[in-house]
Amino acid sequence: QALGLTNSHAVWRVEENLAVFILSVEILLDQHGAKVGLLGFDKDFELSVDFVCAASNMRSFCYGIPPQSKFEVKGMAGNIIHAIATTNAIVAGLIVLEAQKVLLKQFSKNVTTYVQHNPTGGRLLQRIPCDKPNPKCFVCSKAIITLEVDLCKTTLGDLVEKILMKSLAFVEPTVLVGGNIFYESGDDLEEDEVARYATNKGKKLEEVCAGGHMMTVEDYGSDMSVEILVKHKVFEEDAAECFTVKGEVKGASASKDADGQSKGEGEGSGNDEDDDDDDDLCEVVEAAPQKQKRKEADGAQQMGEEKKQKT
Repeated sequence: QALGLTNSHAVWRVEENLAVFILSVEILLDQHGAKVGLLGFDKDFELSVDFVCAASNMRSFCYGIPPQSKFEVKGMAGNIIHAIATTNAIVAGLIVLEAQKVLLKQFSKNVTTYVQHNPTGGRLLQRIPCDKPNPKCFVCSKAIITLEVDLCKTTLGDLVEKILMKSLAFVEPTVLVGGNIFYESGDDLEEDEVARYATNKGKKLEEVCAGGHMMTVEDYGSDMSVEILVKHKVFEEDAAECFTVKGEVKGASASKDADGQSKGEGEGSGNDEDDDDDDDLCEVVEAAPQKQKRKEADGAQQMGEEKKQKT
């Protein structure tokens, strides 16, 4: 700034680079002389950026390499990718806009916005209505998970590592049965707690909970809490997975069939082995494209009109 070079996007001439280099060296020796040889590059330290920009441009001139502006040098030396920083800023702003709608309880106005790499029709942002909540998602709904596992062979450690963390994506699970904590993870545990939980990991699940007991699993790291109904089931020796996980919605009224019996009631119906309905499985459902949804809706409407005409 002392030399009048205030535009960081402008490329300095050789004379200007030389002037900036000399002035930067003088200021460094005068104000930071004791740190010469110890100072490292800091993208937020303007004097450091000026020195690197001037020195690199003069060296580039010696080898016929095109010089760069201070803005570009700061990005390269500080490993800053400006396009990503700009995209992050756009997405952060969009998140705030949607958060305002949530605070105002205008949930019907919430939309999902995509920032496109290649603008479509001159538009960088693409907005579509939000999908309806998945009632069988155990993360965001009041769901009960049914776990079928061999209680005689599976240990609490297997439950934590293979089922909770690997299959259900818990990060730091805490396992409670009947209000008693059988396992807890985290960096703030005492030594005796760590030793006790390590011992518990070797226990069979039949020791931890008898068949039909309710288990609560909490994960404060990812803000997840779910209730698991543990049931005993013997699997084949060559089975790929020695457990199955099913989910159902708490408080959901079961639909009735012609005989007045509830559909999908679970294991107590007496049809455990014959029930191949996969509707109770925990699923991750991807949103269908909006055009496809419109086509399906239009097709259903057209079929309804044809049935009316036939009638």
